Amino acid sequence: RRGVGDYDELIMKELDSAAVSWVVILTKSDKMSDEEITNIKEITNKIVSKHPASYPEIFVTSSLKNDGIPLLRTYLASLSWKYYKILFFLIIWYLIII
Repeated sequence: RRGVGDYDELIMKELDSAAVSWVVILTKSDKMSDEEITNIKEITNKIVSKHPASYPEIFVTSSLKNDGIPLLRTYLASLSWKYYKILFFLIIWYLIII
């Protein structure tokens, strides 16, 4: 509801410089109209698109209505699987070189 603040931008820059991927999640969408959500997404997307480490999609959620939660869970699960595969590969590689 408040959009991207100065502190948010500072964190975004720090994550970019550390090469840490991140994603924007707009919460409490049940407290906003569709027009407000669209406006905040557009403004936020303009800011986020300048950051190379950001995920290109902005998630909009409402825990009250369960809106966007399944999609966010799927995204987070895919990250877990991605890192699990990398960890598994590293373990196998380590066992081969020993």
